[in-house]
Amino acid sequence: MTQINSEIVWPTPPGATIANQCSSAVDSDGHLHIAWHGALHPGGPPQYQHLWFDGDRWQCSVVSDRITTFGLLTWDVPMSRPEIVIDFSDTVYVLYRCDLTGQKLVAQRLSPPNYTPVNDIMELWPDELCHSEPIIDRVRWQRDGILTAYVQRATQPELHAKEELPSESAFLVDWQFT
Repeated sequence: MTQINSEIVWPTPPGATIANQCSSAVDSDGHLHIAWHGALHPGGPPQYQHLWFDGDRWQCSVVSDRITTFGLLTWDVPMSRPEIVIDFSDTVYVLYRCDLTGQKLVAQRLSPPNYTPVNDIMELWPDELCHSEPIIDRVRWQRDGILTAYVQRATQPELHAKEELPSESAFLVDWQFT
């Protein structure tokens, strides 16, 4: 696959601070939904975004309002990679942890058919998780509609630190959205 022989799903400008990981899920019509983060313009703050195919064309909405920038080689990354899940009624949930949430794990609900971002953000874990990434059980979500996540505070040592970091407690937590 190359730029010559494949379609461009959603063009992004050079320097948009796009991470190479994102998350995807498929709705009840078989349409792909993708959660990712990248800047809207070179040098801008990376934003969480929801990209989806509506059956006719690709749509994209920004689901965060971050104001701070950072470089891809930043040691202290202020935002996690997002996860995305879709429930039986095609409601999308984008899960993330970032500076906007006080580094707490949240789920942002986006309702069909337009998935317009509103301030419908649910705090999933009350404690600051530092540099943790959302890790979910997709099989349980698909089978039972229960979101099970591995939750553990993940600290980042200073680049040249000599001391070891203390161990952190780990949890498996279940949520059922209604």
